Amino acid sequence: MWYLTSAFLFCEVYIFATSEKANLGWVDTSRSYEQRSKLNERAVLFRCEFFILAVAQAVLHMYHDTDRLLVPVVAQPAPQPPQDETTPTVLQRMPVSIQKLQKTSGQTAIRAVTLTYCVILLGPIAYYGLLRQSAWAIAYPIAKTFFTLHKSARPTGLTDVMALAFRFLFASLLQIVLWEISNQAFTLFASEEPLRKGQPLTSDSKNPNGSLITGLQAKKEIPRNMAYWELALITERFEDRRKTLYQDLDRVQGSTWSQVSALCIEEIQRVNKSIQAALQPSAPSTAEQPNQQPPPKQRISQPLKEGNVFNAAPQPKGTFDALASGVGSVAKSLGSSPGANPVGQQAQKMIGYSTDKVLSKEQQQNLNTANLSRQANKYILLLFESPLGVVFRQPFARRINAIVFGTPYSRASNLHHAIQALCKLVVCSLKEDTLGQVQDDVSSIIRTLVSTIQNLQTLLQALPIHWSDVAFDGNRQVKEVDDLLAELRDGLEQVIICFGEYADAIGLSRAELRAAKEAVNKKPEMEVARK
Repeated sequence: MWYLTSAFLFCEVYIFATSEKANLGWVDTSRSYEQRSKLNERAVLFRCEFFILAVAQAVLHMYHDTDRLLVPVVAQPAPQPPQDETTPTVLQRMPVSIQKLQKTSGQTAIRAVTLTYCVILLGPIAYYGLLRQSAWAIAYPIAKTFFTLHKSARPTGLTDVMALAFRFLFASLLQIVLWEISNQAFTLFASEEPLRKGQPLTSDSKNPNGSLITGLQAKKEIPRNMAYWELALITERFEDRRKTLYQDLDRVQGSTWSQVSALCIEEIQRVNKSIQAALQPSAPSTAEQPNQQPPPKQRISQPLKEGNVFNAAPQPKGTFDALASGVGSVAKSLGSSPGANPVGQQAQKMIGYSTDKVLSKEQQQNLNTANLSRQANKYILLLFESPLGVVFRQPFARRINAIVFGTPYSRASNLHHAIQALCKLVVCSLKEDTLGQVQDDVSSIIRTLVSTIQNLQTLLQALPIHWSDVAFDGNRQVKEVDDLLAELRDGLEQVIICFGEYADAIGLSRAELRAAKEAVNKKPEMEVARK
């Protein structure tokens, strides 16, 4: 709808600016002294082509998922200034967002030119084949409101087609470039790091840690994503702010560390719950009946009458009523009599005789239920194997990502940021946690990371392939899940290196420590090949 509205607004502005020279107004007045005013089909075609352009842009926008926000899943360290003392160029002095727009300007121009030429070639075909009568029926009442037109006005045809094509080429190029640049600018602006003047967003708040916790608990996706991203940046770049997460104790719902760690663990535990729900068979819908029967209730009315409970039919009063009653009795007896029905047997004989005359024995065998089901399955598989069936498939990677990261919006960035922040806080607690409150939670954090790694590995091996996934090649490695496993292993490895020698003191058994080391050392085949 946004593309359609903006296309028509741009079209009207362009026509208003060039209507006298381009003759794109509603009424054709090129020879007004010779004939009556008539509706100009050039203007109708020009607006229809912008309508087709808006529909094509909307389809491409949805297909490529252009409106997604590219939130990085890894909190990068603070960028270092250049070491050389040479004068930076003009491009280097520009903001990062402007530099990114400049890098994508070539792709934007290519997409604009390609889409414009496709609409120029296919637009007139769609107009004359599908839209001409409908567009004329819509444009005529609009133009009649402002001009005097004859009732029998019909499409007048086009004049100077090449000039119209060049004008649409110029206008559509400007429109597509405007769409692309505005969309990329908004995406880059919304995907910037949650920093203000080089500091976290919540640093300006009166209660920075309280604002951060409120963001982590937000129900809406964007505030929660930005809060987890800010938490990961705080643990990675801002040492002074990170220390306050250990020292802030005076809170109603617990210390800042306890609330932040609980929220991060809850975010990781959601993966385990989703995997368990996906692998467990569905529970029976009916509840088990108790063994003891309830005592019978006391009867408060007389039992129902058995036998014929209807009143006797009234006696026929005339010859016509007697004849109708007799025909009705015969029909009821034929319909309700048990056993073979003489009318049904005769009908079945006629159907069988007709079938033998029309169809051969082989054709009759092909019409049974099993063959029909086999043929239907064959055609369904052919549909799924064709390009049209891509939208109906359920690939293995898509199902895995839906289970692990959730639907309809992915939680991949939240998961990565929660793992990074939690493990970084645990590692830095050896030097910065002067109150010693983190060590009580280290064992539960290690168990959570180990169980998540094991569940992800089990899911990759145990999830059955959907019957519609005809393109499955046997590869059960999914890039997004492998990246998450690598993140979990890196974080778990850092925690074990720092607290492995204190396993007994933190309440971690030798068996659990051994399982954690095995989870870290068990690298997937794809990750090893990538390295």
